Amino acid sequence: MTKLTPHIDSIGARGGGRTFLDAHTSSPLCTPSRLAMLTGRYASCAYANAAAGVSSSAGTSIASTASSSTGAFVSGGVGASEAGKGFDGGKSGGGAHASVARRMVRQMGLNGTMTFSPEVPSLDFNLELSPSRSSADEGGAPLTMGHVLREHGYATGFVGKWHLGHPRSSISTEERRRVQRASASAWKQVRESVLQEYKAVQALVRRAGFDYAERIYVNNLYPEQHVLPSAMLHHNVEWIAEGAAKFIATPRGVPFMLFVSWTLPHNPDASESINADPRYTPGGMWACNRSVILAQRAAVRKAANASSPQPRYGHKHYPLALAWLDAGMGTVLHALRDANVVENTLTVFTSDHQAFDKRHCYTGGSQIPLLMSWPSRWAGGDSISELASHLDLAPTFYDAADVPPWERSLFISDDAATRSASGAGARSQTVTSSEAPPLPGLSLATLLLRSRSGSNSSGGHTHLFCEVGQSRAVFTQRYRLIYSPQIKPIAKGGSTDTRHNYQAHRHHPAYWRPLQLYDLVEDPNEQRNLLEQDMLAVSAELSRLRSLLWNHLRGSNSSCDVAALPGVTVVPPSASTQPSNSSPAAARAGAVPEPKPLHEPLGRSSPASQ
Repeated sequence: MTKLTPHIDSIGARGGGRTFLDAHTSSPLCTPSRLAMLTGRYASCAYANAAAGVSSSAGTSIASTASSSTGAFVSGGVGASEAGKGFDGGKSGGGAHASVARRMVRQMGLNGTMTFSPEVPSLDFNLELSPSRSSADEGGAPLTMGHVLREHGYATGFVGKWHLGHPRSSISTEERRRVQRASASAWKQVRESVLQEYKAVQALVRRAGFDYAERIYVNNLYPEQHVLPSAMLHHNVEWIAEGAAKFIATPRGVPFMLFVSWTLPHNPDASESINADPRYTPGGMWACNRSVILAQRAAVRKAANASSPQPRYGHKHYPLALAWLDAGMGTVLHALRDANVVENTLTVFTSDHQAFDKRHCYTGGSQIPLLMSWPSRWAGGDSISELASHLDLAPTFYDAADVPPWERSLFISDDAATRSASGAGARSQTVTSSEAPPLPGLSLATLLLRSRSGSNSSGGHTHLFCEVGQSRAVFTQRYRLIYSPQIKPIAKGGSTDTRHNYQAHRHHPAYWRPLQLYDLVEDPNEQRNLLEQDMLAVSAELSRLRSLLWNHLRGSNSSCDVAALPGVTVVPPSASTQPSNSSPAAARAGAVPEPKPLHEPLGRSSPASQ
């Protein structure tokens, strides 16, 4: 059988390639996952900014009801002759941030009893990446990879799907509707409005630290989210890939960082798009060689055996989506070879989340592919089994680019962001001093260089956190503790809508339990909630995981205040107790002592499960 993704697979298999077997996103949903990836911070930090009344020049994010999919990315190109001198496994610690007031609600506490406590913020499509704050005194918005690397001499580029907010548009609602209803043949009549909106989207992406902002889809491919005739809104892998290839091929005397964000394999169905006119793009009519593009698409259909439908994740033929995406990746990898920079480019392929349990903190939602290659820095071919996170990408890239630790957590002010969008003074005046906490992730350098140096040290995580919607989780490679304090179906007076939960309630028998604990070795599909069984065998692990999650929710190791912890009725045994593997940074930030262990299964009193 022909492989559907030979180009993607080659990143982890070729010289200098590594494949991470246990990598996770910190937020298994499109928008918060991308925000965490680009900033190196938990998405809840953006929520904390919004809750504090921070204004945004990017406007309001438009909510989406996209079906499950795996949105794929390549973040490539820390590539230059001088890059990577400091790639020595440096790490970033945790920190705390000022608290944000939360609405008081009745909900399940982390100790397994009902409490009247601060609401856990919902991390959904309600977030946006806005490089603007209401005043410079507040320090500004968190820097992206683009801001940091550009400040250190890198040319920065973003190509593909943004999905992190919309620009403030001067296009009226009536005009938007007129454009969306227009036929493709009426392109000339709507051209001015389409290009006006597209330029505003480009300016938004430039404000986020990217000098080159081309071939942009502002959001998922739903007509109401674009100023474009609906008939012209399709996946166009070749358009995105060519934009990436042009950036790579541009002669320059400085290193580069390129973030390529594909629209596939998210829905809508790939088969309709691959048969559409390849000239159709969000930026207008693409002056491409149609015969060449159509021949390339015919080869993709042949590779995917598109005559045999395999419905999955919003596609009538899911293999077609993967094969088409891989063809685009092939164009990007060929561009690196043609520019003679493959050997000294750190190339990364990952995804924003899994499709199966999207928007939930189950393993089926958080575990993602992660492949890396840098032939000049390490030997390739082997796999890495330790835990890794999207939050580790920024520290890893900064190590590769020799960015000093104290310059990785600065903020950008509003006036600097404006100059960034216009291209004026972007390099010398973007970064402003701030008391920003350090990034929460770890550089993956130690793991990537381990086999070459012969070191036996792990250099990885003992545990990771997950946050999406109103669910939070902490997990090791053996156990996963999930906490959803307000989960309850609408039919029983709750707010959990099963029409938009990606069918996760059908995948896990204990879905409606606010507290769930799983043994990932014995029960990898998370079918048996250990908190509904005899807990004596796992009481020590439960206590440890509850302490870790308790401290995370208090902001001790998240680089911002993520929530005032529900479950405040728990009385800590002593003020000196600390989690077994808490960091010095967390201790300095005032880590909260471990809650008392309970003697009966948690979650049985959940009103949602009765």
